[in-house]
Amino acid sequence: GKIAKEKFIQIGYKDNDILILGSSKYHEIKDFKVPFKVSRPKILFMCGVGLEIINFAKLLDNESNLFNDFELVIRENPHSWKEEQSYAKKIFENKNIKYNVSKLSFKDDIITSKYILFETSTAGLEGILLGRLGLQINVTDNIYSNQFDDSNRENIKYCINFKQLHDKLKYYESLNKDDYLHIVNKQRAQVNMLIENINYDTIKTLKEM
Repeated sequence: GKIAKEKFIQIGYKDNDILILGSSKYHEIKDFKVPFKVSRPKILFMCGVGLEIINFAKLLDNESNLFNDFELVIRENPHSWKEEQSYAKKIFENKNIKYNVSKLSFKDDIITSKYILFETSTAGLEGILLGRLGLQINVTDNIYSNQFDDSNRENIKYCINFKQLHDKLKYYESLNKDDYLHIVNKQRAQVNMLIENINYDTIKTLKEM
């Protein structure tokens, strides 16, 4: 996307030498329905690297009533991290925090959710493109993942600790549907600067070079 192009320009590449091909991770919204009026809105945590799910388990506060109000679903990384996921499960059990491991397809998992939690996983950005409100959370210890060079994080909020996550979710739950969608649309516009639709004309041009 445009953000990636700008980074290449900053390190010395010429504008005309950079082609934006787009990505299969881009998504158009065909049906902008949100599960808004449900008794326990679904929070979907997108696990990236292995330590994220362990740190996520450590971050959550078992004394909070948050999980009485929300359904917590974890989408484990499909490629590896089995040992870390098993270790995190023990932490959740010790804290008596109930959650579900997702068994749905990627898109079904997102469209049945109201909130997407992530840090480094691009699946979180895809969730935003599919029309769900995203929150980044500090679960990588020493990796500060700000793909947008947005120091104020005006659109996609970044939660350092559980209290910030709890307070932000409570605030979002106080919004009406129009206000919720207004935030989602601003987030989508920002993510679209990083992940654009596949540009088949540019790909064709590249093949003909």
